[in-house]
Amino acid sequence: MKTTLLFSLLICASTIVTAQTTQKTTSGIVTMNGADLNKMIDQSGIVYDEEGNKVDSLKVADMLKGEKYRIVLMKKNSDSLMRRVIQKRDLVKEAEQYELTKIALRPPSPKLQVGTTLNLDPLAKKTNIEALTQKSILMIFWHPGCFSTNNYDKVNELIRSIKNPKGLEVLLISYETVNSVADGLKQTPIFYNQLFVDAGAVTKAYQTENMPIMLVADQNHTIKFASWGNSDSVIKGLKEALLEVDK
Repeated sequence: MKTTLLFSLLICASTIVTAQTTQKTTSGIVTMNGADLNKMIDQSGIVYDEEGNKVDSLKVADMLKGEKYRIVLMKKNSDSLMRRVIQKRDLVKEAEQYELTKIALRPPSPKLQVGTTLNLDPLAKKTNIEALTQKSILMIFWHPGCFSTNNYDKVNELIRSIKNPKGLEVLLISYETVNSVADGLKQTPIFYNQLFVDAGAVTKAYQTENMPIMLVADQNHTIKFASWGNSDSVIKGLKEALLEVDK
């Protein structure tokens, strides 16, 4: 038997969610402590093909440029740790997996659910919320170190692709200190219009449980997308939501 985990699902958060493991599941979904998961992963950074052969890092980078391949964590009975394996993508299967997991990827807060109105009052002490009237919003709850260095590259690409950037306000929110956020953004650049640091009161008001969450709200501030995580399927949902509000 082999176990497969989507490599791009969160490892830094308090729990991570996957659709396939050997552990006890509920409706095919299991939660696992991120620290415990790290102990199960080969930390060498080596990538293998599905036959177990090492793949050159330059070849891996080239294969990942398109959408035909992805990296997953895979463990066979003969392996002591999960390995990073480059795998040809099955988009139909991925769509099915996303349907199974997107419920588990919902933010824990009732204030951040799709279809509800985003209340901007928690930001009132940090910014002029009246200036956000009739603007679409991309809200990113983030803290340094929660993703690998390049995990926000695809988010940045989506922000760059917005046709009407004046109509979208990107709010980057962190409970961390100024110095910590500054150092973190050097390692993980993220595009934003407004940056909120030392914003523990804000994250508490939105009941994020300090999880890395992204949400999109339209010009009427109706939430169109909300998810924690940074997997390819989450990026796909984010892209669809941004296209919908880009007016």
